[in-house]
Amino acid sequence: MSTGVLSSYPLLSIMLNLPPPTSNDVIGLFLSFSYSLSLLGVAEVIRVLYRFDTDFTRKIVHVGAGCWVWGVLYFFDHWEYAMIPFTSYIGLNWVFLRWRILKSATPGTVYFCISITLLLSTLHTSFQSGFPRGPISHIIMTGAMAMTFGDAMASLVGRRFGKHRLTSTGLPYADPRKSVEGATACFVTVFCTTIVTFVLTSPVPGGMGTFVVFGGAVVAAVLATLLEAVSPHGIDNLTVPLGVPLGLWLLGF
Repeated sequence: MSTGVLSSYPLLSIMLNLPPPTSNDVIGLFLSFSYSLSLLGVAEVIRVLYRFDTDFTRKIVHVGAGCWVWGVLYFFDHWEYAMIPFTSYIGLNWVFLRWRILKSATPGTVYFCISITLLLSTLHTSFQSGFPRGPISHIIMTGAMAMTFGDAMASLVGRRFGKHRLTSTGLPYADPRKSVEGATACFVTVFCTTIVTFVLTSPVPGGMGTFVVFGGAVVAAVLATLLEAVSPHGIDNLTVPLGVPLGLWLLGF
């Protein structure tokens, strides 16, 4: 691996107990912060120009940020530097929320960044093995994508088409604001994203078997849908991305 230009100046790395960054680490950091700032800017411009509801633009940021987890897995060589973007986003989103700098900032955005940081932290022992970063990356990424797309679709579909409250189904602890239509959208979305994620990040040469892929997709979809349904006030940004990988791991996926 290339050690990059910053390896000639190791003082900062030594002070922070970090390995010398490679050129890929530097590129990854540059792209991460450029992407995130552009995403926030574009979302705010769209909201102002087209007078969209803040929830719609919040979902743009939510999906865009979640998708960048793939960028983190692909570009970085060292786990220590891969952790910097989303760890920084925790503080930035808290500032945005505390001083109301961006209307799209909510406690859920802070929770989401915390979840992604925790998920990435589990890959520290195998990160330098290269993409897809070790034997559990498929379940880690499944959790991230379940929150990225499953929650977004549940919210958008629920707001637009939701007519039947989940509480009417008798589901214990169901959030009264959430709908059957939104939950269905979450299930279908997570099922599809899990299949794609398992295929792209398979720890098995040649790919995992069909039963494992589809079985994992069903389990992930059920877990994500239930956790999303019973988690109020943005807490699903913690329960879904952390609960789905935990459930898959406990079941041997």
